[in-house]
Amino acid sequence: MKKTGTILLLLITLFSKAQDLQYHRTIDTVLTITIPNGTVFNSTNFQITGAFLTPPNNKTWKVQSIIINTPCDECQNGGQSTLHYTDANGNVSSWGNLYSISGAISVMLRNNSNDIGLFKRQVASNLNHEQGTNYITSPLWLSQSQLGIAFTHTYGTQANTPFLIMDYTGKIHFSILEFKN
Repeated sequence: MKKTGTILLLLITLFSKAQDLQYHRTIDTVLTITIPNGTVFNSTNFQITGAFLTPPNNKTWKVQSIIINTPCDECQNGGQSTLHYTDANGNVSSWGNLYSISGAISVMLRNNSNDIGLFKRQVASNLNHEQGTNYITSPLWLSQSQLGIAFTHTYGTQANTPFLIMDYTGKIHFSILEFKN
C-alpha cells in the first residue's frame, strides 16, 4: 500500500509540474556553420563544432521541428571538385567533394560539457537532394541542455590529405516553443 501511495504521489507531482508550464513565445531560428576555404580534413578534425542555443533560466523548450540543410558543394562550385590535395612534389590536384569524405551537418546536444550527435545529414552529392525533412517525430523537451551544429567527416590521416577550395555553409532550422517554468 505504501508503494502505491508513493507512486501516486510521484505521478501527481510530475503532472502538476507539467501543468505549471506557461507558454511564453515561439522561436524559429537557424544555426549556420561555415567551413572555410583551406580547411584540411584529417583525423584531428572529425568534428568541427559551431554555435549552440541555450534555453534561458526558468524556461523550458519544446523543440517541434529540426530541418537540416546540406547543399551540394560541387553545385555551388560550378560542378567542379571542391576538395584538392598537394602531392609530394607540391602539385595541387583535384581530389573529390565533401560527399566523398562523408561530410555531414550534425545536430548536437550538449549536456554539461558532453556533446552528443542527435541527427546528421550527409552533404548532398547532387543538386536535386531533398532538403525539407523534419528529423523529429515527437517533441524534444529541453531546460538544461543546449542544441548546436557541427560539421563531421570520416576521412582519417592518409597520403594526399584533402583540403577545401571554397567556403561551405550548412544550416539547421529549429522551431521551438518556449515555456516559463
